[in-house]
Amino acid sequence: GINAEYGIRAIFVLYAIHQFSLDEAQAISLFATFMTLCYGTSLIGGYIADNGLGVKNTIILGSAFSSLGLICILSPSQDLCFLGLALVSLGSGFIKPNLLTAAGLFFEDPKDPRKDKVYSLLYIAMNLGNLIFPVACGFIGKTYGWHYGIGLISAVLTVATYLVYRKMQFHPAYQEIQSISKGKLFWGNLSLVILLYCLFKYQESFHSLMGIIICGSIVYLGRIFYQCNSQERKNVLTIIAYVLLFTFFCTLYEQAGTSLMLFYERAVDRQVMGTVIPSSAFLSLDPLFVLICGPALLFISARYLEKTKPMNGFVKMGSGFLCVAASFGVLALGTQVKGVSIPLIWIVGAFFIQTIGELWIAPVSFSKISHHAPPRFKSILMSFWQMAIAYGHYLAGLVAQFSINNVAALSSGNSFEEYRAFFVHLALFPYSALI
Repeated sequence: GINAEYGIRAIFVLYAIHQFSLDEAQAISLFATFMTLCYGTSLIGGYIADNGLGVKNTIILGSAFSSLGLICILSPSQDLCFLGLALVSLGSGFIKPNLLTAAGLFFEDPKDPRKDKVYSLLYIAMNLGNLIFPVACGFIGKTYGWHYGIGLISAVLTVATYLVYRKMQFHPAYQEIQSISKGKLFWGNLSLVILLYCLFKYQESFHSLMGIIICGSIVYLGRIFYQCNSQERKNVLTIIAYVLLFTFFCTLYEQAGTSLMLFYERAVDRQVMGTVIPSSAFLSLDPLFVLICGPALLFISARYLEKTKPMNGFVKMGSGFLCVAASFGVLALGTQVKGVSIPLIWIVGAFFIQTIGELWIAPVSFSKISHHAPPRFKSILMSFWQMAIAYGHYLAGLVAQFSINNVAALSSGNSFEEYRAFFVHLALFPYSALI
């Protein structure tokens, strides 16, 4: 179910332009709002799961919202499309943190060392969806119509919901008790859907919303910290450190769809065997390398790096940031190649190194949050990992805008100086996170 979002991600901008005659700027703005809210609503999903609905029920409710929302998006009415986006955003927020939490509830011991392996496998599975869904939905949408691409996502999500309902069983030590009233649940969700609908319809208020969300996150973390005992407070501070580091990573990683996409379009030699590769196709390199390198990294880690004792989570993330820095260093080196365009091998090499860094950072961060979170706050604290992605999307947009302003001079010649300077800054940025 969580992979269905990758299908929307691949085709929504084209669908919005075709269906509602939006210009590219409007479609991209709508898409950016949608992606940020898909992760921003994770706090709500975590709160509801921890406060009366339970993990499994929250996942099922979120899947139902998303399926209904996808049907609304298929409508020719723009208002119904906004309603559909609101439902899918809320549904994603219900699914994301709780699916990650659910993976840790198959173990009796919250600190079971096998969790790192399970979360790494889950991350690999998520990337399998990231590889398959954009290709499948894009092909169907391009060949038969964008409605059919979105219809495929809705059908897959419905099947996934049924499988969760029938097959998901946690360790007997974890008991879910639904204590929230149906009336409170109904009116609360209705209010949230109306609020999200208004945010899509009046997007100029979005920047103000991000400020409110950040302030609200800080206040809520403070409340959790206050309610914890001394040992739990140390664990919460550790979780905050992981969330901040992951936010830094997402700010760099999400350049792939903005500043780097423009770089591929303008400066890279994309011709292979007489065929020009679309710039968007480069995004498939990341999930492809995750699927190839993920199992290999798990094997090397278990056989050599962690044979005697587990590596510290911050050491793993530090290693990941070094790889991310190196990937932008490779791109900076690539801009020094003489010629009118940059050879494809530099892009493939940069993606490969960044994927190694990603595998050190992403699975470890949500595994350690599951490891350190007090049981009564497990879902809400996992939600902050999803919020880190929302913050990363937002900050990545600001960074990308900076790159566009600096790279505009490229059109006057074949010099890649502006790109080189930008990549050097991005390569140095991870060191600030390590400090």
